[in-house]
Amino acid sequence: MTSHTPSDSCVGAAGRSQDVDLSKEDKVNTPRYPYILLFVPVRDPDQVFLDLKQEYYRIHTIMSRTDVRSLSMTLNSTWHDVLKEVQSRHPLILHFACHSEEKAIKLFHRDIDADTILKALQSHNEEAKKTGKEQVQLVVFNACSSNGHAEKLRDIVDFAIGHKGGLDDDDAVAFAHTFYDRLFQGQSLWNSMKQAESCSYSNGYELHTKRDAKAFRLEMPENRPNETTREEDETTMIRFFKENGFKKIARLLCEELGIEDWKFEDLELLTDESLDNLTETKLNPNQRKLFWKLVSKKTAKLSVSTALLSSPGGDDSYLSETDTLVQTDQSDASDCENASRQRELVIARNTGDKESFEIHLRRFLREFGRFSGNHQIHVDVSKKMMQTDGVGEERSEWTMCMLVWIRVAKDARMHEESRELWQESLAAPSQDNMLQTLDKILGRGDVMYKYWNAAVLTAKSCKKKFASVVLLTHELVRACLPSGNCRQIWDKRVMRGWNANTEDASQVLERMNRYLWSQVEAIQVITNVIETQSYVCYLSMHKIACLLLFEYLETYKKDKMTTMPEQSGTDASMCRLLEGFSMFASSSSQVFALQKMSVRDLQTIRRNLRVLACLPGRLWLFLGPSRRAEGLLGEEGRSILTDNQKAKAKECEEALARRRGVHLRGPAGTGKTFMALHMMLKELEKDRSCSVLFLLRSEGFVYFIAQWVSSMARWKLVDEGLFDRIFFSFRGARGWDGPFWMTEGEGELRREVKKVEVLLEDASEYKYVVIDEAHHVFSDREATEYIKTMSYDKATMLLMSDSSQADVTS
Repeated sequence: MTSHTPSDSCVGAAGRSQDVDLSKEDKVNTPRYPYILLFVPVRDPDQVFLDLKQEYYRIHTIMSRTDVRSLSMTLNSTWHDVLKEVQSRHPLILHFACHSEEKAIKLFHRDIDADTILKALQSHNEEAKKTGKEQVQLVVFNACSSNGHAEKLRDIVDFAIGHKGGLDDDDAVAFAHTFYDRLFQGQSLWNSMKQAESCSYSNGYELHTKRDAKAFRLEMPENRPNETTREEDETTMIRFFKENGFKKIARLLCEELGIEDWKFEDLELLTDESLDNLTETKLNPNQRKLFWKLVSKKTAKLSVSTALLSSPGGDDSYLSETDTLVQTDQSDASDCENASRQRELVIARNTGDKESFEIHLRRFLREFGRFSGNHQIHVDVSKKMMQTDGVGEERSEWTMCMLVWIRVAKDARMHEESRELWQESLAAPSQDNMLQTLDKILGRGDVMYKYWNAAVLTAKSCKKKFASVVLLTHELVRACLPSGNCRQIWDKRVMRGWNANTEDASQVLERMNRYLWSQVEAIQVITNVIETQSYVCYLSMHKIACLLLFEYLETYKKDKMTTMPEQSGTDASMCRLLEGFSMFASSSSQVFALQKMSVRDLQTIRRNLRVLACLPGRLWLFLGPSRRAEGLLGEEGRSILTDNQKAKAKECEEALARRRGVHLRGPAGTGKTFMALHMMLKELEKDRSCSVLFLLRSEGFVYFIAQWVSSMARWKLVDEGLFDRIFFSFRGARGWDGPFWMTEGEGELRREVKKVEVLLEDASEYKYVVIDEAHHVFSDREATEYIKTMSYDKATMLLMSDSSQADVTS
């Protein structure tokens, strides 16, 4: 073998492939099929975001052409996990997707230098050679400043690829896609490298060789694995489908879905599109029915087994709550930083009676709202105006923003003096006190936190008081919201360009508090309650709502513990205060437990929650029907119906369900209009194809109703799309004006006129027609003719009239 200088032994130096004499190098060991690739992803929360999911997905798609089982991935990417996977899987290719520096690559919890990797791979390859198993022949560092590491590994592995200098995330994904696409088509390593270089805008990739790169190629099998494959090569998923009626196409099902097992790394790639493509094009109707039946059973079984684990058992290896949070097989930080999943799944255990589930959860949420000083929207019918009041008799000292700041202080790194200053502010908590304290701490310049960058604040040139805290809160909340509509609402309706306007901090914080509470109210409650020794339920929510929930639980517990007398059974007392809820655990490893739990059980619960949390929407349905938390809060936040009004509304809803018209009669001021609004909102939420027309006597009532519904949608008390299915027509000076609908833009309500051609179609366009002051409308011949001409009388009608003047409508 000819010795080489570093420049002689690389391809792609300075972006160009060099002519290197490879004929004298040692012959390549012919790799054996299947070709195992171990993907090592590491996302450092303190570093620039890496699109690791996209990189993995590209490689997964390429390898699915041969045998997707050959692709493996470490879940935690600690050095221990990498070594464990190398020893168990014996990969041919080791691919690192992470951040790197010239001294070491950055794995989870620890930086690893090239010498450590070299010694470990040398030991592994020597042992593999003795036992006749596959050696690691190719190591790819798809990371910045990794060329030095690759160069050192050349003496141990046949080939190593690194990168000189910085590397853009898109270039890294493009390189990996092209490189493996060509390599797994059977092209030589040399050609694959050259083509990958040309497809990536980066010119820093270099190939270091110990053997002939032109001779190294992966010979593709002529036939893909079929049903004659040995049983020991079958995955758990293949065996599952075989045992349940899909013996001949079990492998095809798994290959089409691209999954091996009900594991996190497999199910994360499962989509509604892949499920639909499989079931609609590859399965006949009977197979399709059987497939969904099996999948629903498997999903339900996983949810039930997780629920059973969350109930207290007979395991003696209990640890305290603090211990269980530390001794886990997953990292909280890594889970919280999974930007690809903005929804969280939470499991909650209650020690009470299953039949009282809704009562328990409703009271729990109401106490949450009272504690955090949330705002509810009420309507004063007599004044025809909305009012915003706090829940409960007394104003709470806590707010939603304060809970966010507590989380910031937990996660941030700061000087010990700053930490003591923060703890002092918690002794007498108030939003103003904590706001001033956090602003002072940030001003010291010693805070390190992933959502805080003083340079960004300077660049915005915002000189407002408390701008640092507002910016930090904005960045954290926005990162925990799903991209798209939710972030747009936050930017437009909450922030409103606060950096450039004349508002002070108190005004934007008020909007933040309201919006954050709306996220709690938007929690989806899976109504299929699982009975164990007590009972267990599941909750689905956005990441920001999960953060608020767990910070509330911890803060509420500390707040109550200070007022409770010291006595045995304090946790039992806390459990009663939390309406019987004694344990919450999330898919991102957050845990709140009033009883000790087995570490082993807790690890399994978290692992199962991660699997369930990343299920596609189609599979979520098998967990059971869901209901918004706001709905469980009864009428609070949407209306102020009295008990008598609630009873009458229920009677009306039953009549509407039978497709009968309803006539509400009562004295002026008894809330007929408000009851009608309440009922129509419920019908619109129940039936997404439903539309409602309001026939009103004055334009003022149009704006009253539109403003009320718009506010409900703005604060997530009802679905925002519901506003587009409410239409209006009123009696103006020149006759009936409408139909039209109202839209909101930049805080103002505007009319949008309905097209005439749509207007003249069949009356089934409106499922319900609501007529206010019907005693006046039906005594007006012109109004009666208008209703008949437009065929509104063929819809289900809801009439409202004063009892003293309602005879004309009988």
